[in-house]
Amino acid sequence: MSTTTTIHTTTYSGVLYFNQWVTLRLEMIGNNISYYFNGRRLRTVPHSTHTSGFPFLRAVTGHANRLVYFDDIKIEFR
Repeated sequence: MSTTTTIHTTTYSGVLYFNQWVTLRLEMIGNNISYYFNGRRLRTVPHSTHTSGFPFLRAVTGHANRLVYFDDIKIEFR
């Protein structure tokens, strides 16, 4: 049995706020870049289509020009 957690958000003046911690992951392997949200892969694109993070922003927020702010960030290199 699988469960789905709904992440409630609030928008103030175009800024999207999550009410809980979320995990965003960017994975670059070979010529592909994959985008993950809470462990679920949203999209994989060839590196030649990646410009200014737009595919990731569009996948997560639905809008390529939305600003994303982080209050805590962890970067791992493997």
